[in-house]
Amino acid sequence: MTKQPNNLTNKPQVAATIWVNADEIASRFGVSRNTVWRWARTPENEFPDPVRLTPRVTRWRLADIERFEEVRSVALAA
Repeated sequence: MTKQPNNLTNKPQVAATIWVNADEIASRFGVSRNTVWRWARTPENEFPDPVRLTPRVTRWRLADIERFEEVRSVALAA
């Protein structure tokens, strides 16, 4: 009997997305949760858009938040 290949082990490894919520972002920036949502609603802030994972769960990609921090720190340093 031949063994069937396991499709899970044949797939390339992809880095898992790390999700953060508004409370975690607020803590990271030292602001309130409402401020995080205000940033998300204000286009000129260039804050990353949240992602709705389910009807009641909205999160941000950590990579997007880190990119936002990097761009802001470079802009402030200039």
